[in-house]
Amino acid sequence: MKFLYKLMIVRHHFSKIILFSLLISFLGCQQKPVFEYSKEFKNDQWNRFDFVEATVDIKNTNEMYDLQLILTSNDKYIYDYIALNISLFFSDETVRSRDIEIRLQDKELNWLGSKENGIVTTPFTYIHGLKFPATGKTKIRIENKMSKILLENVSGLKIILTKSGVK
Repeated sequence: MKFLYKLMIVRHHFSKIILFSLLISFLGCQQKPVFEYSKEFKNDQWNRFDFVEATVDIKNTNEMYDLQLILTSNDKYIYDYIALNISLFFSDETVRSRDIEIRLQDKELNWLGSKENGIVTTPFTYIHGLKFPATGKTKIRIENKMSKILLENVSGLKIILTKSGVK
């Protein structure tokens, strides 16, 4: 009987150790941003010619980075996607530019991001495992490529750069 009791205690402590280890592993995967920039749009309108621009100072070209965008809109946004052009102007004078579409709703028109009190927050990883070609200042420019001059019901855009888990 004592053997079974001791076995149960060992098993209980072992479960706690496993749970604690998993928690530490999970928290270790959450990278602290190397760089963050937020742009709020006046009256929830993003003018097509109001580029979102930010400059990040890259000090280590041996690191890999993830570039994420977080779009904030309200639930009255009338499209199921947003079209953007994202350009990176590296310090060595090379440029990387691409047009993208970010899906904001699924086929049944359910929001893909989180929705709370009419505000929809949609994260999107643009590049996973980006390696910068040179140290120095890199400019990030994001253009609204939707056809309307004033894109309504878009509240803001956040740019986040984190160290990547990619080796």
